Amino acid sequence: MFMSKKSLPLFGLSAGLVFALACGSDDSQEPQAQSADPVNEKPDAEKPDAGKTPSPVKGDAAQGALVAEEQLCGSCHGADYAGVGYYPNITPHEETGIGAWSDQGIANASAEGLGVAGGTLCTLMPRAFLPPSDLADLVAYLRSLPAVDNEVSKECPGRGR
Repeated sequence: MFMSKKSLPLFGLSAGLVFALACGSDDSQEPQAQSADPVNEKPDAEKPDAGKTPSPVKGDAAQGALVAEEQLCGSCHGADYAGVGYYPNITPHEETGIGAWSDQGIANASAEGLGVAGGTLCTLMPRAFLPPSDLADLVAYLRSLPAVDNEVSKECPGRGR
């Protein structure tokens, strides 16, 4: 197969994406240390985001609303994003939502399915393959929502706690 110099980077990007998708779920690998609360992972003194004040958001909340709609966030987390069943509260509530998370922590959860300690979130959480600007917009939007005190189940279906 002949590839021009112009198509080679695109091929590399495509191959990398296929590899990442094929290897994206580590359910078949040996279990990694899971946090006590993989669905609604919260920072504590031993976690990287612990004690950090959320950094100022550089994204655009109005654009982030469009990103959230496009990514269908509300279909799982509920119309008010306060969580439903075992889908976590992603409003900026400090105790039952993501209010204590850093902006980078929220972006990592959205894009890579990682909690603030780096552990894998529930495998039901789809990964959002978004450019950094869209992730920043999504974070800005989530930060702009009203904080809702709503505790949801900590169990991830198919994996338990």
